[in-house]
Parts: sequence; C-alpha cells; structure tokens
Amino acid sequence: MQMRNIRKFLQILLFTLSIGTALVSVTESCDAQYFIWGNEPMMKWKERSSSHLNLISPASFKADSVFIPYFDSAIVYQTHFLPSVPKKLNIILHPNTLISNGFVAWAPARSELFTAPARDFYPGFWPQQLAWHEMRHFAQYSVAQVQLKKRVGWLFGEYLTVGMMGIVVPSWYIEGDATASETAFLNTGRGRSPSFSAPFFAWLSSRRRLPDYDRCVIGSDESYSPDRYLYGYWMVASGQKSFGAQFWPKVYAETFMKDNFGMFPRTFKQINPKDLQLHDFHKKTMQWIRDSVVTETSNIKFSQYAALTNTKDYCSYRPVGIDKSGNIIAFRKSLHGEPCFVSIDNSGSEKVIRYTNYIHDESFGFDGQSVYYAEYRPHERWGLVDFARTVKLDCSTGKTENLSVTYKELLPAVSPGGNVLATCAYRNDGTYQVAVVNLSTRQTMGWAEFTYNEQPISLAIDDNVHYLYMIQQTVNDRRIVKYNAVSRSSEVLFSTSVKNISSLFLSENYLYFGSDHNGNEEIYRISVSGGTPECLTNTAFGASFPVPDNRGGLYFSELTSNGNQIRKIEEIQPVTPLSRWDFMYVLADSLSSVALKQTDTIRSKNIEKSDAKPYQKGRHLIHVHSWGPFTIDPSAGTINPGIQFDSQNMLSTMSGSVFSGYNLSTATIESGFRATYQGWYPVLSAGYTNYLPVDSNGMIYHYYNNLTLSAYLPLVYTRSAWTFRITPQIESRPWCAVDTGDGMTGYARHGAFLSLSAYKYTNGLNMYPKLGVFFGAGDLWQKYDNHKGTMLSMIGGMWLPGFFRHDGFRIRAGFEQRDTLALPFSTMMSAPRCYNLLENPVSSFVSGEYACPLLSPDFHVGSLFYLKRISGMISYDYALSPGSKAFSSAGIHLMTDVNFLRLYTPIRMVFSEYYLQPSNQWQFQFGLSYDLYAY
Repeated sequence: MQMRNIRKFLQILLFTLSIGTALVSVTESCDAQYFIWGNEPMMKWKERSSSHLNLISPASFKADSVFIPYFDSAIVYQTHFLPSVPKKLNIILHPNTLISNGFVAWAPARSELFTAPARDFYPGFWPQQLAWHEMRHFAQYSVAQVQLKKRVGWLFGEYLTVGMMGIVVPSWYIEGDATASETAFLNTGRGRSPSFSAPFFAWLSSRRRLPDYDRCVIGSDESYSPDRYLYGYWMVASGQKSFGAQFWPKVYAETFMKDNFGMFPRTFKQINPKDLQLHDFHKKTMQWIRDSVVTETSNIKFSQYAALTNTKDYCSYRPVGIDKSGNIIAFRKSLHGEPCFVSIDNSGSEKVIRYTNYIHDESFGFDGQSVYYAEYRPHERWGLVDFARTVKLDCSTGKTENLSVTYKELLPAVSPGGNVLATCAYRNDGTYQVAVVNLSTRQTMGWAEFTYNEQPISLAIDDNVHYLYMIQQTVNDRRIVKYNAVSRSSEVLFSTSVKNISSLFLSENYLYFGSDHNGNEEIYRISVSGGTPECLTNTAFGASFPVPDNRGGLYFSELTSNGNQIRKIEEIQPVTPLSRWDFMYVLADSLSSVALKQTDTIRSKNIEKSDAKPYQKGRHLIHVHSWGPFTIDPSAGTINPGIQFDSQNMLSTMSGSVFSGYNLSTATIESGFRATYQGWYPVLSAGYTNYLPVDSNGMIYHYYNNLTLSAYLPLVYTRSAWTFRITPQIESRPWCAVDTGDGMTGYARHGAFLSLSAYKYTNGLNMYPKLGVFFGAGDLWQKYDNHKGTMLSMIGGMWLPGFFRHDGFRIRAGFEQRDTLALPFSTMMSAPRCYNLLENPVSSFVSGEYACPLLSPDFHVGSLFYLKRISGMISYDYALSPGSKAFSSAGIHLMTDVNFLRLYTPIRMVFSEYYLQPSNQWQFQFGLSYDLYAY
C-alpha cells in the first residue's frame, strides 16, 4: 500500500512538472514561431472543404484540389488504424517556398504543407507522400488529446496535448510510426527505399559493438547516428513484426492513461507478451538488422573500385565534373565542417574552391571550368517566401556570378560541350517552366511548361538543343522522358512505378543515372534512343551521382560507413546487377499486407470537395485554442496560479493571451492581455497589465498600470556563405511599473533600438559562428520619480575562428551614457561574470573568451542522464563603473551538455571558477543553461 502511494505521488509530481515544462516550452516556441514562418501581407487566400478538412491556400495556386482526395482519405484510414475521433482539420498550403516539408501542429490544431515536391532519392507523388505521413501525426495528436481529456477534462486545451506528446513519447516513435505508416500504404514509402536505410546498414555493419539505446535516441556530436525517422522506422516496423499490428497503437494510447502516465518504456514492457524492456528490444532489433545485413553481403563478391577519397570522419562527396587538368570537382558536406566545393587531384589531395551557404544540392551543372548550382536565398522578411538563383562558380578563381532571371530556378544542367544551360523554375501557381539558355550570349533558346502532376526531378540537354532529357515524377510513375524540340514530341525511355531514378547525366550517346532498379542503389545507363538500362556498379551499400570522364571511365559516390566517398571505374563495363536487402522489402511488404487486411473493414465514401471561395483573413484573426489555471509570461519564463486564455489564427499572423493571476515572487495580482500581429512588415506588439500589490495583511492599497507598445522589423539577407541580419525596433511604455524590492513603483519610458549581425555559415557543432561581427545600439528616454533622463548604449563584437575543430573566440565591448537618477533599473551593459549588475553598474566594458570542445563521451547512466559533450572555456571581463571604478573577473569554465531522462533538449551545466579584482578573491559558481551563448 505504501509503495502504491509513493508511485501515485511520483506520477502526480511528474504530471505537474510535465505540465509546467510543456506550457513554458510550447509558449516560448509559439512566441518565436514567426521567425520561421510568414507570408506576404498582400497575398489573397482561398479555401476548399471536404468532409474531414478545410484546405487554405493562396488564390494563385492552381493545384490545391489535387491535395484534397489524398488527405481526406488518409484522415479516414489513419484515424481508424490509430483509433480516434478526428475533428475537421485545417490544412494550409505554402507554395512560395522551395523547401519541401510539412508538419502537423496543435495550438492551434492544423497542418501546414510546403507544396514544392522533394527532389531527393525517394520516389513518389509528393501530395500522396505528405498525406500518409502527416495525417498519421494528426491521428497521433487526436489520440493524445482524447486520452488526456479523460484525465484532466478540458483543462489546458491544446497546449497540454502538444506539450505532453513532446515529453512523454520519444520522438523516434512519433516519426518512426508515421514513416512505417507511409510504407504500409504506399509502394514508394521510405521503408522500401535502400537510400533511406543503407546509411544505417553501413554504420551498423562497421561497428564492433551494437549501439546502445541512448546513443540512437539522442545521437552523437562525434560521429554518424541515425535520425529519428530512420531509427524510429526500424524500431516500429520490427515491433509490429514481433508483436502484431495493434501493439504500438496500444502502447501509445496507454502511455497517457492513469497507471502508465508518462511512462512509455514501462508501458512497452507491460504490453509486449515477452515482458521485454525497451532497451532490450532495441538490442534485439539492432542485432537482427546487423545479422541480416551481414547475411546478405557476406556471400557476394562486390566489384572493387579505385578510391579517390576515404575520410576518417563522416563526410559525403558528390562529384560534379572533371576540369581541364584532370582534377575532380566535387561538393563536400561534412559532419564536422561547412559545405564547400573542392578540387581533388589524382592523389586524393583536396583544395577548397569556395564555402557556401545553404544550396539546393540535388543537381549541378559543369562546363569544364565552372560549376552551376542553385543557391538558396531567403526573402528579406517573409520566412515562407524564398528563392533560388542559378550561380556560376569559376573553379580556378573561386568567384561567383549570378545567372538567375526568375529567382525560382532549380535543377541546373549544362550540355556536354558546356555551351547550353537548362534550369527549371518552380512557379508559385504550382507549375514548372524548363528554360534553355545559351551560355555565350545569355539568350533564351526555348522553354517548356509542365503541370504540378509532371514534376521535373533532374535535367540533361544536348549541345544542339534538339533534345531535352528529364527525370519526371508523375502521379503514377517516375520516368526518363526525351523531348524533341524540333518535332515538339516526347518519348518515355524508361519508367517505373515503385523504384527510384535520380541524378541524370548526359555523355556521348548515353544517359547515366542512379536507381534502385534491382534492390540496391546503383549506377545505370540507358541509350539516348531507349532500350534496357544497363547496371554499371555492384557496391555493398549503394552508388550514386555518376560523372563519366569522357575517356571510358566513370566517377561516382559510393556509400560507406563514413559517408559517400568518391570512387572511379577505369573502364565502363555493364555488370550483372546483384539483388539485395530482401529482409527490408519483406518487412515493408508485411506492413502493407496487414494494412490491406485492416482496410477491408473500412467503408469509404466518395470524397466531395466544395468549390473554392475567398478566405477572409480578417474574420479568422481570433482562435482560442488553450486555457488553464496558470498564467505564463514567455519573456520572463514564469508560471503563476491564475487563469489564461491563448489565441492564434491559422495563418499564424495574430497571437494573443488574456490572463489574470497571482505573481508568487512579487506578491502581486496581475491581469491583462498580450497581442502580437505579424501580418504586416513590422511585427506589432501590444500588452497591458494591471498590478495590484498585496501586503502582508492581504490588503490592496494601490494599483499600477503597465502598457507596452512596440514594433520591430526582422530583416535577413544572404550573399554566398554570409548571412546578414538587421532588426530595428521602437518601443513605448507610457505607463510602467517595476518591483523595486521594497514595493511597486511607476515610471514611463520610450526607446529605439537597432541590432545588426553578419556571420558566415557555420557548422552547428561549433561553439560560435566561424567568423562574424555583431552590433547593438539603443536610445532610451525615461521618466522616474519626478526625474527625466536619457540613456545611450552601444555594444559590438566579433566571432573569430580558433585553432582546433569547433572552437572559437568571442570578443565584445560596450559603453553606456545615462542619467542614473531617471534610469535606476535600465541598462544594456554586461557586468563582468560573477558580479551582480544591479549592485555593480557598468558604464563601459570589454570581454573576451575562448571556448573549445574537449570530449564527446556519449556516456549514459541508465535512463537518468546522457553525457553528450564536455567543453572548456576561459574568459576575461573588464568594466568601469559610472564613477570610473575598475573591476574585472577572469574565469575558467567546464561545460557539460547532458540529456536528462532521455529528453531530446540538452541542458548545459556550467562549473566556473573566477578570480575577482580588485577584491583579490576566488569564487566558484554553478549554473544551468539551455543556450549559454545566445546572441
């Protein structure tokens, strides 16, 4: 009985902590969401409806009706297999970005889809792929909301659903379940794609020991780890194979129930008939996959190829062409470096030609001297509007030239002789235009238009512009098509309904391409007049990106345990293709077989879709989605007892909160509202709070008002590897209140601020940006205690590269001029570390620090914590007070990035020892941080 009470207490404690953490994290993410999303304010929208969804899309987009039947059907089937009662879902289409993705989100409940089709290794019609994956997420959210409603009723609304899903259910299950679902329903699902799973196979087969569960869940900063889609798919598919189709839905639903609330591993153990622990099931799955890979590869004699690259760290190369000196020009992406173009000689020595920012790397053109590629360019203001321009890179000088006309150009391809360039423009209305340009005269020689259902994947063009060759994805198949510019006719050279075809390359009388036609991703070729494709490679884990050398040989990328490495075939000869990965295809077929049996019990109706009608943005600005007995202040990161209602519209242009609660730290009743409008160029915010201080006797003698009005304009520009950010802001607080420690006091202030930064594209594992500068300035006018004053502050600095991998320097300096009588609680300065800024005001400061990763131990103690990285830092800060008194601190810091309880977000623990001057003291400090170097 006592153990049961302890268990119940722990469950209640977990539930309370989870709600608090979830609400803070979700509120903060929603508060920052607009920096990711955003559309042009003048855009007109339309909507269509069916029985299960409302589809909202720009009025200019022509292919919106294509999405409805796929998504309506997917909602019906997915909410049947993962039993739930779905509400009508709002789906928003975004055709003005070239990024291919989609997501389902709660608070408010919706799905947002990026309509530009993916151009990678996975075949399949994009709306169909999106529908079966994303609507599985919709079913997951629906189940979680129903289960949580049983426990807490309508309390908290949708915030609780998304927050608890993110905390109590591992992300690998969320994404793996959706990937397994798309594999079950589609012949082109990722579970059937060797290019999806082969990196995992190569990594597993090369390891001496099986990776433990925590390594696969949290990952590593040191070497390759499967992402949550890949790892999750194999765990979910293997679980269904072992325990049946209803196993995972039951585990998922029971995780939200009373006895197992928040205990996904415990629920797994209770429900599986073998009483397996989750980490033991992980080991069995990893062992089965590795044994299957070894069995299928050990008895095959693979062809041997000359290795041009063979890196120790995980690195992927894509050969682009051969220059006049015989060097290979390649695009390189590394786990520990920045993306760049490199020149590689016959000995394997590399020379960096140019580092890049984000580029669309599915297609490149090469004329023997220059590389042609599509460079991603963000809109300066709107996150869901972006561009791609065709850039010419001179490999001898490293200089670039913009060739773009439409600024939505992808898939550059250069003719074998180097005189003609073909590109594909992705239009905002959902159509495609392939244009051919003479590189000498820059004149357009011709173009062809295609509908949304005829997506170009890869292009090739001959020197005479008589024939355009294209890999094309249609609703039913992926195919190689030959277009005759003279007769205006087309011919399908090769097609497949379920296999992949990618990376087209024209050389002499052959088209070279990558395909998994015989089960593994290999290099093939087909005559320009058609016929049967010939296989040219037999590799263990896959080959891609063919580049003939025009001397009878061929360069390509071979997938290894250390990424895609460049190999060479001295003389091209067709080989007998070797089938592979039977266990992978059998597993995928078993998922489909079970799904087919279950669909027999569903009676589907004809999908009726309404005609398009204008979507009235003004009528949908307010949409209350969450509420609860807490008040949440995202700027302060606090939660207090009270009541709060939150709203956000479907286009994410208007968000707001109404609240009333008791602030525990200041003993004040606070009531008011916050609202932010992001549908115009400046982001407009308004907030009002009424403060009622409560004395020790519970009496209220006075009240204070706080009104805040602000507008800021976040702008971003890119040029080559550089990103530039400019954010001007104005703020007015005609009524303000602050807690002085002895009580509340009122004041008024107005200000203007400017933030600038410029930095090079930097690997995400770096301690700082690789190279960059930043600057911030503010001018503040304030009235306080019958005094008026102004403050002018400036802070600037730079990031500099270090000596080793991922290390770097940060240098800062700032000064401030202010009237201390009118501005006792306002400053933009930084005090030297280990000093309190209120007790030690600063008029100017300089600061320098150097940080470097020390170890990536990937060490864990059960599920308690996972130590991912240990870093060191040394710092020195020097400051002058308003009275010109100097004080400083020198510090040495040890930082550990730790994931507690297998939560995906790491916590940085900082152990610091400081030497303080002029007090001549040593002092130790310990701190926790989510982002110690936020800038």
